[in-house]
Parts: sequence; C-alpha cells; structure tokens
Amino acid sequence: MSAPEWIEALELSPRSPDLAFLRELFRAFNEKVPVESASKIVRDREVDEPSEKPRRPEIFWNDFLERGAGGTCFARVAAFDALLRKLGFSSRRLIADILAPRSHAALLVPLGGRDWLVDVGYPLPEICPLDPAEYETARGTLQLTAGAGSARLLFATGPEAGRSIVFDLRPLAEAEFEEAWRRTFVRTSLFLSSVIVRRELEGRVLRFHRGEVQILDASSRTRIPLRTGRAGKLAEIFQIDRELLACALDWTGDPEPDLESARIEVFREGEDSAPLFETIATPEGYRRFAEGLGRVQIRPSGEQASEGLIAAERVEPVVESIRVDRGSKLLTIDRSSGLRRTGFRLETTDLGARLVRFAQLPDSREEFLRSDLGRGRIAAILAMDLAALSRL
Repeated sequence: MSAPEWIEALELSPRSPDLAFLRELFRAFNEKVPVESASKIVRDREVDEPSEKPRRPEIFWNDFLERGAGGTCFARVAAFDALLRKLGFSSRRLIADILAPRSHAALLVPLGGRDWLVDVGYPLPEICPLDPAEYETARGTLQLTAGAGSARLLFATGPEAGRSIVFDLRPLAEAEFEEAWRRTFVRTSLFLSSVIVRRELEGRVLRFHRGEVQILDASSRTRIPLRTGRAGKLAEIFQIDRELLACALDWTGDPEPDLESARIEVFREGEDSAPLFETIATPEGYRRFAEGLGRVQIRPSGEQASEGLIAAERVEPVVESIRVDRGSKLLTIDRSSGLRRTGFRLETTDLGARLVRFAQLPDSREEFLRSDLGRGRIAAILAMDLAALSRL
C-alpha cells in the first residue's frame, strides 16, 4: 500500500496538517484499525530472525487492507508515525512504562506552539496537550502531570481507574525504539501468550481477552462471555480475518470465559463509597434504599441474610433474598422478577475505594455486541440506583 492508500483505508483525504486533521486521523485510526495481538503471535511463530519479527509500516498497512489486522503498541505507533510524516506532520516517538518498564510506545506531535500527546498504542480516548490538567473523555477523567523529562497520565475515573502510563519525554534514538520493540517478543509476555483484540466504537471500547468481550465506557463495564465459535464471532465483531484469529488462538490456547452469563457494572467514585456500602449492607439501610420502588418490608432470614418484600401499585409484589459477605465487601440480591440477580460491591483501586452496582443477566446477551440499546438501558437503571444512594 502507498501513502494515498493508507489514508484512503481510513476513509479520509489528505489536507493541511493542522490540529483538526490530527484529531480526525487519530479518531479514524483507533476506530478502524484494531489493537490486536493475533498478528503479532502469528508473525512471531512464522519469522525466526529477531530483527525481522517487528511488523514495519508497509507490512502493517498491507495486513490491515488484506486481513483487517491491526497490531500492538509499537507496530501501531510506527505505522501511524509513518502516515503522519507522509501527510506533512512532524512527530517524535516516545517510550513509556505501562505495567512494565519501557513496554509501551506513543507519539509527541508539535502543533500550534504546543506539544500534543498522541497515543495510538494503548490507545488513549483522545489526544492531549502536554500540559498538566484534567481531561474529561468518553472513558472517564484523565489526569496529566508533566515535567522536563517525563509525563504521567492517570485514569482517574471510569472502568480503568487507577491505571497510569509514564512517558519518557527525552529524545529517543531510533536504535532505542527498535531495541524496546524487539524486547516485546517474549513468548511469556501478555501479547504473545494471549489473543487480545480491542477497538474504539462511538465513544465505547470493545475488548476481547480470555473468552469474553468487554464493553467499556466512562461509567460502566459490560462482560459478555463467548461460549462457542470464538474465532468466527471475533472476526464478525472486529472485522478481522477469521483464519488469522483461529491460528493465533490455536497457538496460545483458547481458554473458556470465567462467566457463564453477561454481567453489567456501573461505578461510583468518591470518599463516601465505603460508608455507603456499610449503610446499604444493613437491613435498615437497604430498606431505605429500596423505598424508592414501593412499600418495603425487611425481615432477617439468617446470619448476614434477610428477605425483602416490595409492594408497588398496579404490579405484583417483588420478593428479594439479600445476602451480605463483609469479607468480600459484597451485597447480592436475588429478585423474583425483573433483574433477577443484582448487587453492590466495594472495590479498591490505586485511587481508593469505589462502589460498584452490578446486574448478572440470565444468558450471554451476545446481541449487546450488535446493538447498544438494551445494554445502555440496563446500565442507566443501575446508574440511577447508585445516584439514589445519595439520599441515604
């Protein structure tokens, strides 16, 4: 593929290299080109020479056109960097720490007298000026701090709250980038031992790993187990060649998902998360919470267990079985109708505690991967429940 074909594959046309165009390129690349380890797994097995294992931009773009493949961070950064340069942008490659030292790559692009952090490797929800600030995005709040030699980006809210990336801002020699890239070809590393696929979609992220697809947005996470035919389903969901996915799954193993059925979780951050959980985990606290649904009666049914009866006008009474596991910070509710199994969990991140409201659905709900309406409706109900806690 030539440079015009590269940008045509993103359904864009060349124009002046300004900030608006950079944002368009970033969005189109992340929506159309998946983050995926299958192409890296196959390349690693098929190519013996270590210096030839990295998928250079020409290989990367050809694989995208022919097989819908993308790549992991170093290959993505090299490919996007090559595209930017052919379109007249200046750019500089960065090495970063994410989970492990010097395991990540990104770009710095100077425009309009400012440096812009352009991370298509992870990727970030949007490009950010290299200025200390908070940024509200479709996947939660990002906090950026920067000094002379490094910058740290922290996911402050959302499903990835607590995760951070530390970028080395010092000038980077081409040989250093190449060496860091080659070091990622270790069979025990995450991207060579597991098939991972990820794509942006209208402000949400779809991510596959270990038998399940997750849908992530700023306030929720949905987990959907793929019980059968994973290669074919992934090919349809992510628009990647089925044989490429099947080959990678064969080599790395294709573990069964942990969940039997779909699960939706919404989050509430804040210092009051732990006190709110302790309140709702008591019979009286839960009664006050459930009062929004109708007249509520609660009676003990065992150690850390109770039964509830909720009566509202013009509907059948709802019976609930409520169980508290204080060791796991878990409150589980089984209902006689509606969302049959829901609950609350107190979760700890690097930023502190947060309260999670969840619903366990009766089946895998793979239709959520084709339409977001049903998932969004349930997530909205759970979010309203979390908001209702403010009156306790």
